[in-house]
Amino acid sequence: MNRRFVTIPLTVLTVGLTFLLAARTDVDAIKPSAGADKAAATSAAAANTATPAFAAPAAPSGSPDAGSTAAGNTTPDTSNRTESKQANESDFIGPVLLIGPPYTAIEAAASGSAPAAPNSGAPATAPAEAAAAPGPGSGKTARSSGSADSTSAAGSGAVPASVSSSRTVLGYYVKYSDADKTSYKSLSANHSYLNEISTATFSLDGSGGIVGSAPAEGLKAADSFGIQSYAAITNMVNDQFDPDIAHAILTNASARTAALDHIEAVVSGSGYKGVNLDIENILPTDRSSFTSFVKELSDRMHAKGLTTIVSVPAKTTDSISAAWEGAFDYAALGEAADYIQLMTYDENGPWGQPGPVAGLPWVERVIQYAVSQISPHKLYIGLPSYGYDWNAVPGAENKGLSWRQIPSILAQTGAAPQWDDTEKSPFFTYTAVDGSQHTVWYENADSIQAKTRLAVKYDLAGVSVWRLGQEDESFWKAVRAGLH
Repeated sequence: MNRRFVTIPLTVLTVGLTFLLAARTDVDAIKPSAGADKAAATSAAAANTATPAFAAPAAPSGSPDAGSTAAGNTTPDTSNRTESKQANESDFIGPVLLIGPPYTAIEAAASGSAPAAPNSGAPATAPAEAAAAPGPGSGKTARSSGSADSTSAAGSGAVPASVSSSRTVLGYYVKYSDADKTSYKSLSANHSYLNEISTATFSLDGSGGIVGSAPAEGLKAADSFGIQSYAAITNMVNDQFDPDIAHAILTNASARTAALDHIEAVVSGSGYKGVNLDIENILPTDRSSFTSFVKELSDRMHAKGLTTIVSVPAKTTDSISAAWEGAFDYAALGEAADYIQLMTYDENGPWGQPGPVAGLPWVERVIQYAVSQISPHKLYIGLPSYGYDWNAVPGAENKGLSWRQIPSILAQTGAAPQWDDTEKSPFFTYTAVDGSQHTVWYENADSIQAKTRLAVKYDLAGVSVWRLGQEDESFWKAVRAGLH
């Protein structure tokens, strides 16, 4: 199917291509599958040479590891999106992603296009699911009970007329089918808190072709609100970041040229401000090839007055042989690109033991390393609008939860929100109707505000959010409060 797209005129890439839905797990819907990929990458690169039906790329990594298990880390210090990802119109799970989440039955039900899945509304059986064996406890200390209401607003008053901070606030926009309106609805409702979006709707294939389309409705809305748009380009296939595709594009001369040509055509032909490159699960041995690819892409963008953002896995040191992040030379990429999006989410996820999705100490260590290699004025940190639910039963599936789902889960389970003052993250435990014990780590206004303040403390370019549609206005109020 990808080949068919490659042979059609380049201009067709910018208009109405229809995404074919592929089966996805709830956790992927929240975020692209970086975390899981990351874990797998430490042992062996996933090989996927078949050309599958296109499933909307994950958000950059940009997590996902929450980005699905989206951005990569060893024990998934995931930094980009698997998409991790409500009580009203849009409940779902979902990374960096990154970086992108799959379109699930829960999301379809939210947009009125399909009935909800049997498990979608029962927190007692846990809302979204991600495949990964749960671990015992996280062993975190310094926990104290306290307020951890995920929907409590960090700010007050009516929605501001426009973004008042001089820093960039970028939201990842997804569209998994023609009926998927989750990101569009969020953009329409919360546009005053944003000044940029990145549409995670394009994916490269091994020959350098691009599958996907520009979400016309979203781009039109963004333009009407004065919001600039980027085209996020991934190497996602069947909800996985494919190292074989990355390797082919980076090392095969014809595939490399084709990829650069197609990216340039998509960006310049659809009215985008630039490109957001979100290539993950790259072989460590392709490190120099990736850096040179970014340099060439940036040169092409600059020749047309366009901008280049590169999403990178979060890390606190440079280990060039590391499976997920070894290919990313922060210093060199910082020189080549205009901006670097740090996938500071999926510190912990369904692939491992319970713990904060993005604990403040970890996020700050990632930033400290990044600013030692890259100008702070080029850096965006990543903020997750999701959490994870770990089931303590050995072999049971863990789940991804969106910001909007947390209040109803707390209400249905009667769980008491707690606060880890060291991690500056909320969590709670509950017993499901089947007797299984669950631990949930998530984000609330206080945790988001604390992380957002780091952008001010280190004088960064701004923040990015994975992703539009998983949150509500209270999330954006917390971001705004943190930036001020």
